[in-house]
Parts: sequence; C-alpha cells; structure tokens
Amino acid sequence: MKATDPYTQIEASKLVRTKVELAESRLIVVDTVTKNFSVEFPGRENIPNRQGLLSVYLGELARDAYLRGRAVLLTNRVTAFRTAGGGRETYVGGETLSQFVHRVIHLTRVGEKVRASIMVGTEETRSAEGVIVEAGFR
Repeated sequence: MKATDPYTQIEASKLVRTKVELAESRLIVVDTVTKNFSVEFPGRENIPNRQGLLSVYLGELARDAYLRGRAVLLTNRVTAFRTAGGGRETYVGGETLSQFVHRVIHLTRVGEKVRASIMVGTEETRSAEGVIVEAGFR
C-alpha cells in the first residue's frame, strides 16, 4: 500500500487488519514511518499535531502486532544536530516513536561497507560490518 499523507497512512494501518488477503501476514514493513507526518506538519509550531497523529498511527500498528502476532519493521530517517560541544544523531519522531520501538538497527556507511548496530535504548548491544546484497547482509 502507498500512503501519501498521514491520514491515508493511518487508514492503511487499519486496512491491514480488515483485508482478508493480509490476515495471515507475519510481517508489516513501513518505509520511512515519519515522512508523511513531517511533510504534512512541518516546523516546531506543528509538533503537537504531528506527534499526536504519529502516536495514533503507531498505536494502531502496535495493537495489530499484538493481536495478530505480527512483527512490524519501521524504517526511519536520522538527523544530525551540531552543537558547540560537537554533534549527535537522533531519529525523527522523538519520544513518541521511541515508546513503540523495541530495537533499533542503525545502519552507517563505512567506505564500501555498512556497519549495522543493534541498539536497545542508547546502548549498542551488537554490531557487524558487511555489505547489503539481494540475499541479505553478509
């Protein structure tokens, strides 16, 4: 399904529950989970609306995952902040998103390879370097 705004994205999460052909799906993949919310509600002044709708959406996905025993894989964007003391990266979606996410796989380019770090909260639990190919990560 392709959602072009946050409202159709929320509706798509409901359709996954009601479409017969998706009833036995074991995995839902959402590409760039926060994009439509950020585009529809840009800037600091829209944070309450953006985060509120994002919470509704993530709640729908979480409820479906729990009731149907499905896994949900979310891809998301990372942004960098520069400060006088250096810089740091954070994912778009803030605390709203972090309440619904159990594990984060952070992918970083390292030359020709990719470093995959599995994060629980702010702690890296495992990491590996390799290449992403059609058959997977090696």
